[in-house]
Amino acid sequence: GSVNITSTATWTAQPGVHNITVIGDVFNSFEELDETNNVNIVNFNVLERPKINNITVSPPFPNINTDVNVTANVTDDGQIIYVTLSYSFDGVNFTNVTMLAGSPFSAVIPGQPVTTLVGFYIAATDNDNLTTISSLQTFIMDDLPPTFGQPKIDPQFPNSTTDVNIFAGIRDNVAVANSSLF
Repeated sequence: GSVNITSTATWTAQPGVHNITVIGDVFNSFEELDETNNVNIVNFNVLERPKINNITVSPPFPNINTDVNVTANVTDDGQIIYVTLSYSFDGVNFTNVTMLAGSPFSAVIPGQPVTTLVGFYIAATDNDNLTTISSLQTFIMDDLPPTFGQPKIDPQFPNSTTDVNIFAGIRDNVAVANSSLF
């Protein structure tokens, strides 16, 4: 008779050539006519996906009607076949443009006539037909600068031992990410 046994192991794949060695009767517990046929070695290759790094937009805070240049470093262990920039002005409908090859790859998102939240991502495909997609990036096209209120201090007439609170108002038509007092 025969016995079938399934062995399972979990491994986090790393790019490159690897070997799996399967040994039956590793401790020679069973006497056999041929003890040399208890090993099976399988070679396999784990392919590497393209890598997308250093995504930048220029200018980083574009005014309306200003084209925005998007760049990214794209690398691979083989050959990059194509890199695509996909952008959206409404968060639903995306326009795809081929990024110009180079170091870095680049493409342009056209300026818009009104304040617009722009979302985009980059997809790169290599000669092994493996694709990497970047996370969604966003920026705002806006031409209205923030306005600042007159700073106020409390108490109005502090002395050298008094803690002073300073209040400064900032208003923007889109958002205020952060503010600092110096």
